Amino acid sequence: STVLTQVDERGGHFAIYLIPALEYQPSQIVPKDVLFLVDTSGSQSGAPLKQCQELMRRFINGLNPNDTFTILDFSDKVRQLSKAPLTNTPENRTLAINYINKLRANGATEMLTGITTAINFSAPVGRLRTIVLLSDGYIGNENDILAEVQNNLKPGNR
Repeated sequence: STVLTQVDERGGHFAIYLIPALEYQPSQIVPKDVLFLVDTSGSQSGAPLKQCQELMRRFINGLNPNDTFTILDFSDKVRQLSKAPLTNTPENRTLAINYINKLRANGATEMLTGITTAINFSAPVGRLRTIVLLSDGYIGNENDILAEVQNNLKPGNR
């Protein structure tokens, strides 16, 4: 397990990554598609973004060999690592780490646009899609965002 924490004058937040202490044969693991959705708005400046970057590097390096992945980052617009999910190869992991390292915090937090883009991003057939949202949570339209997820999340998405 990994716990990342941040406390400042605005309060505190944390991220927890838990992995069951079980061993599986590679053939027993269902290939998944992981879409990382990271908030790069101005409120993420400094330690919050650095912690998100560290967590994403760990996630990328911890993917299973048959997994696919991509990264979307959002502030007042959405940017993406790739137009389609990438296979988990050393070259693609390096591409992702370089992308992660170049992320900068700037702009407004338009999470609804990020969520909508993530929900509609193309997914490979036959894979479980996991959307990992990394944000400080400083938004004002939580109800709109929750409604978007509830009304539009596709089957097989987590």
